[in-house]
Amino acid sequence: MGQRQGLKLPFKAYVIKTDVKKNRVIVGDREDKQLFDKTIATTGRHWIRKSYTLPTKILAKIRYRQEPQEATLKRNKQKDIVVTFKEKQRAIAPGQTIVAYK
Repeated sequence: MGQRQGLKLPFKAYVIKTDVKKNRVIVGDREDKQLFDKTIATTGRHWIRKSYTLPTKILAKIRYRQEPQEATLKRNKQKDIVVTFKEKQRAIAPGQTIVAYK
């Protein structure tokens, strides 16, 4: 995934969703509403600072050159850490790193 070669589309395509059972990859353009979401849940984490008292307001980034975005850090019922951004973020992907600032 991530390769445009051979698709012959008139626009740069982004993977919106994959359907493994039907062997399909659904693509859209950069502004497709399905690319945007406010929430990301983590399954693994590394704290540089000791733990936060949750829930708490933070600034967070999902991309290296991104400006820090306002968000809330909390735990869900499964005890995973969940970050909810104030504004929708483009293309939050599985396995992606998130950096939180207090």
